[in-house]
Amino acid sequence: LNNNMISDEGASAIASFLELPSCALVELWLGKNKIGPVGTALISAALSSNEKTQLKCLGLYSNPMGNAGAGCLAQMLRGNHVLVTVDVHGCLYEEGKHEPVIEMETYGCRVIESDEPMGEEGCVTNQRLLDVIQKFSAFNRINPTREQAIRGLMKAASTKKSSTSSVSPTSKSSSPSDSGNSSQSYQKTSEQSEDQHQQKVSKFLSELCVKPGSEHLTNEEKRSWKDCEWEGFQVEMEKAREFQSVIDDQMAVDDDSSFVEDETSGIVRRGGAGLGEEEEIGHNLDHEVVKTESKSWRDLKMNISGSARVLPNRSGPKRRGKNGAAASGKPRLESIPEPEKQETTFI
Repeated sequence: LNNNMISDEGASAIASFLELPSCALVELWLGKNKIGPVGTALISAALSSNEKTQLKCLGLYSNPMGNAGAGCLAQMLRGNHVLVTVDVHGCLYEEGKHEPVIEMETYGCRVIESDEPMGEEGCVTNQRLLDVIQKFSAFNRINPTREQAIRGLMKAASTKKSSTSSVSPTSKSSSPSDSGNSSQSYQKTSEQSEDQHQQKVSKFLSELCVKPGSEHLTNEEKRSWKDCEWEGFQVEMEKAREFQSVIDDQMAVDDDSSFVEDETSGIVRRGGAGLGEEEEIGHNLDHEVVKTESKSWRDLKMNISGSARVLPNRSGPKRRGKNGAAASGKPRLESIPEPEKQETTFI
């Protein structure tokens, strides 16, 4: 159903079919249509309510779903462990991008689409949401074992620890009283959220370690893994918002006489003689364009399973110890064996 000018009304009809337990659709491609946040939310709600869904591929590329629609897809994937492909390319906002003129002849009618670009309102401006969708669908495709999930969580924790230790936010301002209080509150709130997230991840890791590592995660464990990732995403967004507010406070106290606050909207604007038109300096992170580095399939496997090579499912007799007894079913974190050292003789 790609390129069929399907709107939110058509998406509502499709969603009513997707929520039926008897729906046997495996692939659904709805790319390059007019499905907005409302239609995307309806499709996401249908897939969330249908526990017997068999849909594995969902194509929603080049649709004006916006941040709200992308958020609904991410929330749906927290409880959906069947979808392995969610195509959302072309939904990210790119400044100056124009779609080409498209001509279609369908049922004797000729439809010509203009080359007007999709506005910022219809595009996803926060690429972090698309990253979450990509990671959750990749997680469903990999279907990791407990051992792989433990490795991935430990690798992600070590990577985050090294990045936070190397980069520490510092604030410099001409008014130390105001900016100091803002930076202190920013760091305190961020540390609390980060500690709560780390505690939840540690608790989840301890629960996985007492179960057989060769078995795949249960649906409940998969949901817990995705909840940890979603909370980590929320922590990053909260830190970004607070850091942006600190920057705005620092800019506001640099020169109090040249800043005017609109009483109705609360937006800080730069005014004064010789500056011409007022310049808006207040920022709302929800409407800013946030872009991240694109990740390859290899990177996703490293983050999810702790290795770029997904190990095959271990099936067969249990491992035996030296005394012949069955080995423990707890996950054993093995490292890559080092090459044997060969003795060299110098003559």
